[in-house]
Amino acid sequence: MFNVLDVLAMVSDSEYSLKVWGHICGGQLGRSGVPDNANVSTMVFWTGADVPLCSQLILLTLMHIPLLLTSAFYAGVYYKFVKFKIISKILQFIVVLSLFFVLISIINFLYLYLYTRSNTISLILISLLIVKLLTWLSHTVCIIHLVYGIGYKKDRPLNYSIIYWLIVLISTLLYYRSLLTYQIHPEWYSLIDSTFLKGNFFLYTISIEIFLHIVYGTLIILSYLKVPILVYVRKLRQTDPLSQSLLNIQQSYGSIHNDEAKLPTRPINEEGVGWFSYLFFNWFNHTIKRGYKKKIESLDDLPSLPRNLKGACLLTKFNNHYTDKQLDGNNISKWHLLGSVVRVAGYKFYLAGILKLTADAVTFTGPLLLNGLVYLVENNNQPIYVGYFYVIGLFVSTLTGMLLNVHFQYLVDKVNISIRSALMNAVYQKVIRLHLAELSSFSTGQILDFMSTDASRLSSVWNVHLLWSMPVMIIICLYLLYLQVGLSFLAGLAFCIAVIAINQVLTVLIARAFKKYMECKDERIKMMSEILAGIRVIKLYAWERVFKNKIGKIRADELLQLAWVKCLDGFCVFFWACTATMMCVLTFITYSLLGNELTATRVSP
Repeated sequence: MFNVLDVLAMVSDSEYSLKVWGHICGGQLGRSGVPDNANVSTMVFWTGADVPLCSQLILLTLMHIPLLLTSAFYAGVYYKFVKFKIISKILQFIVVLSLFFVLISIINFLYLYLYTRSNTISLILISLLIVKLLTWLSHTVCIIHLVYGIGYKKDRPLNYSIIYWLIVLISTLLYYRSLLTYQIHPEWYSLIDSTFLKGNFFLYTISIEIFLHIVYGTLIILSYLKVPILVYVRKLRQTDPLSQSLLNIQQSYGSIHNDEAKLPTRPINEEGVGWFSYLFFNWFNHTIKRGYKKKIESLDDLPSLPRNLKGACLLTKFNNHYTDKQLDGNNISKWHLLGSVVRVAGYKFYLAGILKLTADAVTFTGPLLLNGLVYLVENNNQPIYVGYFYVIGLFVSTLTGMLLNVHFQYLVDKVNISIRSALMNAVYQKVIRLHLAELSSFSTGQILDFMSTDASRLSSVWNVHLLWSMPVMIIICLYLLYLQVGLSFLAGLAFCIAVIAINQVLTVLIARAFKKYMECKDERIKMMSEILAGIRVIKLYAWERVFKNKIGKIRADELLQLAWVKCLDGFCVFFWACTATMMCVLTFITYSLLGNELTATRVSP
């Protein structure tokens, strides 16, 4: 049994204390277990000039613990997730800042891993990074619950957080001061302190952290001064029976859940959601969950259309731009109609072009980074951290390209819907206003074609972005192929030109078959309209079988033309799908036949 005096004697022993201190601070131990590069100043908390850096790191670690415990507690108490429009945008920025703190901690971990591969690991530095990472992760979850949750006394977590944040900021500033002082007076510090000062990496990261701390404090102050902390959901009408149920939620620790059965509200659309929700389509999660639970029973269970996609708004916009000033005889100028259609789409049409250009540019970064990574593995003449940068770049480029392509397609779909809805409403409005004498010059099938097929064709005006995108991508691809395999890329280019010629012939055949299909469709619709108009006479004379055979014959011809169109379209898709693979195969075969050696670096892009 050790008594108190034995413990004090053991602690006061210089060799034992230096050994423990060396393990904590990262000093390199000698044969006797005593740090070779430690001196007496490493065992005290004041050197006469400044507090040793190891002691400051211990203090900084302890200062993060209250914020960690508070954030972890309030991350799971008093809150219940609901799907309502967020008023407080400041807390959303605080979430982003917390994620930046998490990112800095991860970067410090990577740097410490690379640095300590040939040095002794500093236990206190690793502990600090772990505590900081957990602190800001839990704080991020806590603020997310404040933003998207509802419950009692929502200002209490911020009250505690700002107090503990201020303590962390002061400790960080003191540590930053010591880092700057070391640059001027390194003789004031022990050799063991230099463990934390190898290079200027930590000085730079601490500088970024201080800047983020200042922004964090500014946002907290603004949230108290300008934004009502207790209001986080859309203001409901006083007569809405849902208001009382939202504001009367029972308190229970760990009651975080999303009970949609108790909140029979219409899901929100994309209008007014935060940038994160819009970027990752989180606003649509509620609808997907309802569909998974088979609770979509009416239109009220689906998000409402945004205002700029509603038919009345689109028709008004189209009528404002479409005038009868530009006429060519009795025919309206096609370019005037096209310009009006583009104006209906508005800025979305041009934004889709920007997204397409950016997505195409990001598409080429992935193969280039992969080529660099393969070259690094083959030659092994560069530092290992370069490989980490390549891997991170591959991940970021893939994620960015995916998001850009998804949002481009989503924006294109909205443009398509806008144009088609505007044209269908315009045609319908024109039809109900025409005199019967003028309306008789068009059959019912033609009018339906105007509202469906022709409107769909004009809504595909966004394909104009492919006119400049495809040539640019082809030119860049051919140039990159030339850099990799030289003139061997001409074999793949020849195959590509041959496929284009074949597809041109198939396109002409598809156009002819589609025209015949539309003629059969118009004839069928016209026949059905006449039959429905004279259905009493047909029933009285028992002519059902005769007209049924006529409709069946027309329908058979229509299906034959439709099948022919789909077969030709399938051939087009097949040739285009095989183009990339066959180009690569022919290019590499030619490259190999010319006496060149195929390597992973050549093949990887």
